[in-house]
Amino acid sequence: MKKDLYQELDEELSHYHNLEFHDFERLFEKFGIDFHGTLAIKGPKPGVIIWDGWNYQAYQILCDYMNSRGLAYYPMDNFEFLLSEVDFDLPLAKPGRSYKRIHWLPTVLIKYERGSK
Repeated sequence: MKKDLYQELDEELSHYHNLEFHDFERLFEKFGIDFHGTLAIKGPKPGVIIWDGWNYQAYQILCDYMNSRGLAYYPMDNFEFLLSEVDFDLPLAKPGRSYKRIHWLPTVLIKYERGSK
């Protein structure tokens, strides 16, 4: 199952050159993986999260996949966000800013290349 999940993620990454968290959720559902939980993935600054509502198993799959493929978190640009199918009930964060109240930073996963920002 994990091999099939990774294969489908690889195909999407190859086609779109990035992955969004809802891509994982769609495939978790397809493969019957329960991902719902209470974990939030912290962003790069205080008061910022990049995703919410997963359990430990889903987070572990994400981490394993990212590590095995050399992926990194990268903030979405405004155009990508407008095209995204995602809507969080939180105020949007701006990259590089800290917040006292929780904000959401729309993020994608991209291939990390040495020397890139």
